[in-house]
Parts: sequence; structure tokens; C-alpha cells
Amino acid sequence: DFPAAAAAEKKERLAEGLRLIYVALTRAESACYMALGPVKFGRSKHPNQEDTPLGYVLGLCGKDEFAASFSAAQQALAACSAIEICAPPPINLAHYSAPRPDTLHPARAAKPRLITDWRMSSFSGLTQHLHDGQAPLPMAGALRVDVPETPSQDRWQDAFVEGVQIQAILTETALSEQVTNAPSPESSLAARVSRLPRGTVFGTQLHRLFELAGAAGFSHYATPSTCTALLAETDLAALMLNPEQHATLAELVQRILTLPLRANGSGADAAIQLVALHRYQIELEFWLPVSQTQTAAIDVLLCASILPQQPRPPLAPQALHGQIKGFMDLVFEADGRFYVLDYKSNWLGDTADAYAPARLREAMLVARYDLQMGLYLAALHRHLQDRLPNYDPAQHLGGAFYLFVRGIDSPGAGVFFARPDGAVIMALDALLQASPDPQAEAA
Repeated sequence: DFPAAAAAEKKERLAEGLRLIYVALTRAESACYMALGPVKFGRSKHPNQEDTPLGYVLGLCGKDEFAASFSAAQQALAACSAIEICAPPPINLAHYSAPRPDTLHPARAAKPRLITDWRMSSFSGLTQHLHDGQAPLPMAGALRVDVPETPSQDRWQDAFVEGVQIQAILTETALSEQVTNAPSPESSLAARVSRLPRGTVFGTQLHRLFELAGAAGFSHYATPSTCTALLAETDLAALMLNPEQHATLAELVQRILTLPLRANGSGADAAIQLVALHRYQIELEFWLPVSQTQTAAIDVLLCASILPQQPRPPLAPQALHGQIKGFMDLVFEADGRFYVLDYKSNWLGDTADAYAPARLREAMLVARYDLQMGLYLAALHRHLQDRLPNYDPAQHLGGAFYLFVRGIDSPGAGVFFARPDGAVIMALDALLQASPDPQAEAA
């Protein structure tokens, strides 16, 4: 019952307190001081130490009997030759005041270090000048700027940063509606894809579909019916697709996910399919520290190593100091190599020839996707260097795929692949690598 349990608990608590007092009083080597007095615990108006371990040892009583029991305890303690009863030491109520020096030291001067040139940059920011309309671009033709690599709503902001102006979007939308409403006897996927909307809205939604498919598992979307279900689960109202376009988009997604990708463009290597991947990461974010890196030096390296000797618009000369950030659409591993893959919804033309290898090389250079590729591979290189044991760029760094999705229905079209030499990526990484701040070392 409760009274018995409470009494047992009180007895156990008293026994533990007596053990602690014994330890405290018997461990001193020279002296042990203990204060005694009429102490009150809790809300009691009278001294109530009779239930404490010390009160139990001294035989103290409560309320009216406390004074007599306390006096008896003092007499018993005084009778012991090893115990001395002393008055409490006087209490010093004076406040401590630190001595003041006669002379004042000069005030310390603050030395702020303002890094005024530190900034956050990205591929979109580095290529902004290419699309601002201030200068004609070589080989520009009818190329369109794709949505950037950043996920979700950031694609909208970076799309405008890359120079996709409102008037251009409205013009492309009007042209798309004309093409959509025009009758066409063609029934091939390429012909139907050409009637899909253009512009940043479509590009953003298409990226979103691949992101959702990757998050759930590419292997779940190997058939047209599962891709149709994926579209049904995604809010595509902004695209205003008619039933034919909806079916075309589902077929396009399924075709891309099952498309055989070959790292060298021929049949020598085993084909890679997204639906067969087991190790991959969607929308992998990276932050590359840079310190006073000149874009001219980056340009020289890229022009000499990625599609060498091919004309391309130069990067605006500037010094990069801070961070370069970005998102890679897809990073995956196949046969021991790690690859980067980027989806591009650029409209290059209505015919299959517009997505032939030569036109893709032109599109890559006009939009300076060679720079984007270099940044992606440099970021992947650093990631593998930190995470992969015995990492060797020549062995483990596979390269980059760029899928121009509007042209993948034709054999050999719509897929651009490059595998820069490992030494090139290491050289680019060295250019981007943040160097120690000499001012910080001097301080």
C-alpha cells in the first residue's frame, strides 16, 4: 500500500544520505568544516532538520523541541576532543573594486577587413552578357536559350538572368500556338514533339517531370502507361496541353528514360539507360570556392580542351572571388564511372537535321554549355575526390551527357556527349580552387 511504500522510500533516501555524510566526514586529510544552524526547508515556519541525514545523526527534533535538541547536540559535539565548535566567520559586505591605473592606455584601433569583391556567381551569371542583346553572337542562328540548371522556382529567375526576355517568350508562345493548331499529317514522335509548347514554362515543367521520376525511381517509368500516370500526378495546367500533346509528352518522357546512351557515341561501350540506373542523385547541388580566378584563363583552357578550335562567344573578362553555385540535373554511376547528365529543352528547329551532331556542337558553344559542363565535372571531381577511395579521374570520371530532348527521336540525334581528359578537369579545378588570403596570413 501507499503508506508502506512511502515509508520504505523515506528509509532508503535516509540511508543514501547517511552514506554521503559518512564519505564527506571521513575523507578529509587535514580538516573538515561543517556548518550547523536552525535551517528551514520548504515552506515550514520552524526548523525542520529532523528528517535530514544530518538531523538524524545529531538527534535533532522539530518545532518546539528543536532548540533543546540542538543544544544537546552541541554539547555532545563539544565533548569530543577531535571536534571544535567555532563561531561563524564575520561577513565582509564590502564590494570589490579593481585598482585603477594612473594612466589610460590608448584605445585599440579596429582594423576591419572588408572583402568588397566577394560575390556569389553561377553559370547563368557568367553567361548573362551573351544574351543581353548588346552584341551579335557568332553562329547564333535560330537557337533558343534553355532554362537554367537550378531546380524548382529558381529556374524562372535564372531564365531571365540568362536573357530570356518577356517579349521573346510571348513570341515563342504565339508561334507555338500557330504550329499546334496547324493540321499536319505527320504522326512520328519527332513531328508531334515539334508541336509541343516552347519557352521557359515548358522547360521548367519538363525538368520537374524528370526530377519526380528520379525521386520515385526511374525504373518505375519504363512503359508508356507509367509515364502517363506520372503526368497525371503532376500539375501541368500551366502548359495548357491538348490531349494529343499530353500523350506526346508522356511518350517523350518514356523515350528519354529508355534511350540507350553510349559514352563514346558508338556501339563499343555498353548502352546506359536511365530506367536501369541503380546509383544516381538528382539535382545535386554544388558550391565551388574561387579566389581571384580570371574568366579569361578559364576561357583559354576550355577553348583548347572542350570542342577545341571551334568558335564560341568569349566570356566577359572578370575576376571571380567567392562561390560558384549550381545544380546538376543528374549524376549517376555506370560500370564504375560517374557521369553528369543535363536535360535541354532548347528548340533548334522542326527537322531532325536541326539536332544532328554538328548542330548540337554549335548549340553547345553558342550557349557556352562547354563552361557549364566544365563546372559540373569540376564539382563532380571534387565530390569524388572527397568521397571515393582511390579516386582516379582518368578511371572514374566518365563525362557529361547533354540531352536535347526535342530531337531524340531520330537515330544519332539529340544526344551530345563529351569526356574531357582528366588532366583538363584537374587543371580547371586548380583554376577555381580558392587560394589562401595573404591578408589573413599577415594578420
